[in-house]
Amino acid sequence: GDNNCGQLYRFKLNAARDGLTFSSTFLQDRVADNSGLTCSGEMGEILFGSGFGVITDLKNGPDGRLYVVSLSRGTVYRIGPKPGAVPDRDGEGVADACDCATADATAFAPPVEVPKLRLGAGPPPAGAPTTLGWDAQAATAGSGTTYTVVSGDLAALRAERGFASACTDADRLVTPALADTRPAPPPGRGYYYLARATNVCADGTYGDSSVVPDPRDLLDAARPPACDCLGRTGGALISFAIVNESLTVWSTNGTFIDRARTLLATGQRQVPIFNTLLDGRDCDPQWTWHPDPTDMNFADAAIEVCDGLPSFVEADKAYWFTIGFCPWSAIVTAVDDRR
Repeated sequence: GDNNCGQLYRFKLNAARDGLTFSSTFLQDRVADNSGLTCSGEMGEILFGSGFGVITDLKNGPDGRLYVVSLSRGTVYRIGPKPGAVPDRDGEGVADACDCATADATAFAPPVEVPKLRLGAGPPPAGAPTTLGWDAQAATAGSGTTYTVVSGDLAALRAERGFASACTDADRLVTPALADTRPAPPPGRGYYYLARATNVCADGTYGDSSVVPDPRDLLDAARPPACDCLGRTGGALISFAIVNESLTVWSTNGTFIDRARTLLATGQRQVPIFNTLLDGRDCDPQWTWHPDPTDMNFADAAIEVCDGLPSFVEADKAYWFTIGFCPWSAIVTAVDDRR
C-alpha cells in the first residue's frame, strides 16, 4: 500500500505463468512512467483500487470477496462486484462471462479435486464414529456444491489394485464432514476414503483416474453403489482374491467365518464352496449377485464345473445359479468379523 493513495495493483500472468502480460502500449516496455501522477497515467491498466491509506493485510474471504485492512484509517474494506457493472443474470456476484451456470445462483465454477481429506478418531466414549473433514469449495465453486464419499477395504484395494469393490459411504453431503458409523476394523486392517465435490456445472474427481488402468475401476466414470453393509452385524465380511478379480461376501455361517480367519492368519488355501447363489447386489457392489450367507463351506477340492471367476457368474447367472460357485484359485484377503 502507498501512504498517500493506498493502492492495490492487479497483474495478469502469461499462459506459462513466468511473466506479466499487458494490453496497454505504454506498458510494453515494462516501465510505468507516471512522474508525479502516482495514482493515474500508465498505472491505469494495473490499478485495481486506491484511497485505502496504509494497507497492512489482504485476505480472500469465504464469500469470495477481497478484504483490505487499512491501518491509517482503522477500517476493513470489503471489495466485490459493483451491482449492475457487469452482466450477472443469477445475481450471485460472478459475471456471466466467468460463470458456468448463469441461471443458477448456487454455482459459478466447476469443483476441483478435494484436497486435504482429514481423518479423526471419534470422541469418547469408545466406539464413537470416526470423523472425516475436508476443505469446502463453496467460495470457489458455489454455495450449491455437495460432496460424495466412497470407501473400501485396504486389503481389497491391494488385492484388486484398484477400486472395484468401493461403495458410496455418503452422497450429496451439504457440509464437508462425515461421521463413519461402521465398527472399527480389526487390528492390522483399515478403510480408505475418497471424496468428490459436485455442483450443477460438473462433477469433480476422486483423484484416481491417473493411476487406475482398468476403466471399470474408475470411480469418476460411475457412481459406486451404496455401502449397504456398513451397519450390518451378526456375521462377517470376507474378501477373496480370485486371479485378477475379487469377491466380498457376507457370511452368517460361523464355521465358515472361523475357517476363513484361520486361512487368513496362516496363509493357507482352501476352496470356498458357495452352494446357493442369489440374484441382486449385496455387500460387493461390483456384482449383481451374491452367495447365500448361510450356505457356504470350505473344501480341499471341488468339481471343475463350478470353478471360475466372479465375472463368469455375472455373464451367465442362469447357468451358475443351478450349480453354485467354487473358485479354485480363491485366496482369503480380509475378514471383517462383526459377530
